[in-house]
Amino acid sequence: MELVAFRVQNFRSINDSTWIELGKRTVLVGRNESGKSVLLRALRGLKMPNGAVDKITFARDYPRDRARKTFKDSITVLETRWVLNDADRQELASLWSRASVATQVTLSRTYQDRRSVVFDAVRDLSERANEARTEFKAFASVARVAISKAAPDSAEINAPMAALEAAIGGDVGAKEWPDKVTAACTSVRSTLAAAAVPIVGDVGESLAAVEAVAAAVKNDDAQGLAAEQWAIKRMPIFVYLDEWDFLSGHENIDQYLANVQTKQETRENQNFGKLLKVAELDAKELKELLEKNHEERKLLTDRAGRVMTRTLRDLWKDREITVHFNVDAGHFDVLVSDKETDALVPLDERSRGFRWYFSFYVTFAADTQGGDKANAILLLDEPGLFLHATAQSSLLRFFEKLPNQIVYTTHSPFMIDAAKLDSVRTVNLNGASGTVVTSDPTGDANTLFPLQAALGYTLTQTLFVGSRNVVVEGVTDYWYLTAASEYLKGKGRPGLNDDLTLTPAGGAPKVPYMVALLTAQDLRVVVLLDSETQAENTKREMVTSKLIRSENVLHVGEAWPTPPVGGADIEDLLDPETYVALAEESYAKELKGAKLKLNPKLPRAVQRVTDAFKAEGLDFRKVRPASLFVRKMATGPDQLMVGGAADRFERLFGLLNAAVDKAEKSAREPFR
Repeated sequence: MELVAFRVQNFRSINDSTWIELGKRTVLVGRNESGKSVLLRALRGLKMPNGAVDKITFARDYPRDRARKTFKDSITVLETRWVLNDADRQELASLWSRASVATQVTLSRTYQDRRSVVFDAVRDLSERANEARTEFKAFASVARVAISKAAPDSAEINAPMAALEAAIGGDVGAKEWPDKVTAACTSVRSTLAAAAVPIVGDVGESLAAVEAVAAAVKNDDAQGLAAEQWAIKRMPIFVYLDEWDFLSGHENIDQYLANVQTKQETRENQNFGKLLKVAELDAKELKELLEKNHEERKLLTDRAGRVMTRTLRDLWKDREITVHFNVDAGHFDVLVSDKETDALVPLDERSRGFRWYFSFYVTFAADTQGGDKANAILLLDEPGLFLHATAQSSLLRFFEKLPNQIVYTTHSPFMIDAAKLDSVRTVNLNGASGTVVTSDPTGDANTLFPLQAALGYTLTQTLFVGSRNVVVEGVTDYWYLTAASEYLKGKGRPGLNDDLTLTPAGGAPKVPYMVALLTAQDLRVVVLLDSETQAENTKREMVTSKLIRSENVLHVGEAWPTPPVGGADIEDLLDPETYVALAEESYAKELKGAKLKLNPKLPRAVQRVTDAFKAEGLDFRKVRPASLFVRKMATGPDQLMVGGAADRFERLFGLLNAAVDKAEKSAREPFR
């Protein structure tokens, strides 16, 4: 079972989070007190590490702005949607035949400490009755032939046959239906036997099939209950963590073994046991070797230290460290050196950030390798708070190596993988609406800051990767161009050259600064601007100040054989109806079914849509349809690239490729 979505309602600050889609890694981004931790706590309550449902109460957990009279134990708090794999479906079918076609299951809970289970596709009981009727018809046709041969004068067989047919035709949902059908089958068998009609071959098989359906219907409630219990048992546990213990770098082996023997382990003992497990060392063996064979003990600890060093160096990129394990005088010590000083420093004296990371790695490596969190869904609240930015990036790499599904919250841009923005969910607290979660980058500046900073950091890290650059006005231009280029290449048509680096400047006014930054690094630069007044002014400023040659600045309008009257934005490369559909779908919640009333006198698509939104009393941000465009290009690109859009993009890509080639061949600064 794989968790693919969840929804929280009627819980603390959350009235209705709406459905939150999940992947293997999902990050919740939002400002303080927006409800991120509340989401995780609601989710973990479905199945705690002990397998039980977490208890929630009216006083503590029901939204504080609601009257007590509105509260009922039956109010839904959490719904989760799970996908069943092939093995799950086979096992489910063996328990409950009616659920054999199910591919998903929804597990929910209310304020009562119970869980409900609903499979997405369960065959109706009436289908079972139809099966019985079909089998009866088959039975009746072959039985009458057999009767006519064995006992042509046995008219008394007709009554039991009619009784069976009547029983099958009754209400299959009634409790007595299976008993009536079974009793009628028994009567038919007795009558056939008395008439010396052999109940074999097709006769026996068809009658047995009717009886089997009756037995299945009789056991249906029990099978359904067994299927529900199976789903609850099959569901992974949720482990919520907002604090981690720091591992001690100095342990008394004798005391540890004594506590394990008497089952009086402390938290420190448990963590030391995890360290030994990850290091593949045994405390009892180390104690014996301490007394008998110092050389073998040293070889074992040296090997363990080297293995852990190699693993941590792969994960911890902040600095190159070396881990040493030392066993002496009955104690186990963890010592760490780094390349800068080469001095052996006890783990307890290293930085708080490294100690946190080391402890985090050991704990989860132990727990997820056959431990109590091996199949758990990990809910991590603000992991990596003590870590430097580069170490937080290392933590993300560690997450990728864990087999567990992970949902975590963060304020840090360095805990967001800019290459996987589809895993980000923004969390907003909006007055009466409560906490709402979206897959779109929505919210105020504080909410979006980590996301914006992550994008900005990634941009600065990749600016100088290539020597051939195309500067575009904004990130939405980047999205449209890269998605369209990949689409055309997939169709065997020309797209952007692979060695081009697209760089969003953050708006036309910022383009000159980006061009100056790039050309200062002796890089070849071509600029793509919209076809409108501000863009023309930007071009004029750059050419006048000798930042770039005029032929190295292209306009979107050049994608048409004759540039459109009134100018063109990147969005105008799409068919007008396509862009309007993207705008309406991306703002479906706000529009509430209303269709945009467009002013055909406005020349550009974004202008027309912005004007139509204003008429509805709404603000329009073009990032939403752009984000939706990228997502849809991954699933149904042919429905978007219509009305000549592919041809316009192809023409524009050809012009950009040629312009960059020309700039490259000049092999000189623009104005030297």
